[in-house]
Amino acid sequence: MKKITLFLAFFGLGIFVFLGAGCSLTGETSDENVNLETDVAVFSNVYENSDWGFSVGYPDDWSKQQANENTESLVVSFSSNEFVNTNIEPNRGVTVMASVDSGLTTDFETHAQTIISDIKANETMTYESDSEVELVGQKAYRVIYSQTKDDETFKFLHYFFNTNNKIYQVIYLSAPDIFDEYSQICEDMASSFKIL
Repeated sequence: MKKITLFLAFFGLGIFVFLGAGCSLTGETSDENVNLETDVAVFSNVYENSDWGFSVGYPDDWSKQQANENTESLVVSFSSNEFVNTNIEPNRGVTVMASVDSGLTTDFETHAQTIISDIKANETMTYESDSEVELVGQKAYRVIYSQTKDDETFKFLHYFFNTNNKIYQVIYLSAPDIFDEYSQICEDMASSFKIL
């Protein structure tokens, strides 16, 4: 678990650098239509951070860890207790990260297309799909991709949107073979996301 936590800390820091890119590349958006409003779970656990202006629900049998906070970003991770304090393989964990980055330097559409283009161009990543969705009444993007680093592969479901010049994200990652088993939890957590 320490190895996946370390990966998440580096990934959380790296994703902010990745999201902070201000290039003007364009990407293609799929026609996939995702409805986040049907059969949404209601969570009794809610993480709320008034300083960063958001809350997100998470399952009772998951743990919260604040992975990183500085003046420009916050990363909070939520992990299934099924994988905490066990001697599992490092890439077998299931984690959802909620984060906010205060450094949007371009318009959101250009920023979003840059992220998608960068995923497609990155040799360590395998792009699967992207779609426009709505979260908290805002246009958002939903991107699915995998990344292999140091012979370990993780699959990602990545939501991001902009409000008040901040990029908010919900990112789910797991081993590819258990991705589908836990992806609905991420969908529900993304749907529970609120701007305060």
